Amino acid sequence: MKPIALIAAALLAACGKSPAPTAPASPASTPASSATAGLKPPIAPIEFKGLAFGATRRSDFTAAHPLIKCGTRTCFAYEQTAPAGSLTYAGEPARSILIDFIDEVMEGAYITFKPESYATILGALTSKYGSPTNHSTSEYRTQGGLVATQEEATWLFSPAGTTISLARFADSIDHGALSIATAKATETAERAKAAKESKAKKDI
Repeated sequence: MKPIALIAAALLAACGKSPAPTAPASPASTPASSATAGLKPPIAPIEFKGLAFGATRRSDFTAAHPLIKCGTRTCFAYEQTAPAGSLTYAGEPARSILIDFIDEVMEGAYITFKPESYATILGALTSKYGSPTNHSTSEYRTQGGLVATQEEATWLFSPAGTTISLARFADSIDHGALSIATAKATETAERAKAAKESKAKKDI
């Protein structure tokens, strides 16, 4: 499972939601660029609107973003319920924002947006964090037969292990997605996925 799907599944489960099936991409993808050297530390702190991942307490986050409501583990906001024009990322309208807290510390985020916002968000992330570690294109085909060009970019950093994953299309051709996950968030999501698979096997 790709990082963006792994984090999405964990965050949506924490919110009591189930992710929709992801439309499969064509097996033949065309890499636009790939990293050949070792991973490097990020050139700027990995943040959500100025708040650092792996360091920001939930209390500080809620004080800074009162429109993003918090549940037991996640804080979330959706365009349907947010004041008009208030939900944005990189200057683009966001469809949803989910922030993941582990032990009361911000460790991950999952943001959805209109596919046409992909280029702007890619440019903003590249400007702040440098060129992505991997950038690829592939065929995206919906269950209804619609075909589009998928674009995906991933930033991998060391030694913290934070991953940023961006896709023009996520589990629907109607929206793209961005996930940001610290090593702790990825590890937690992987454990949750393994536990779910183990439980499923025992229920057969």
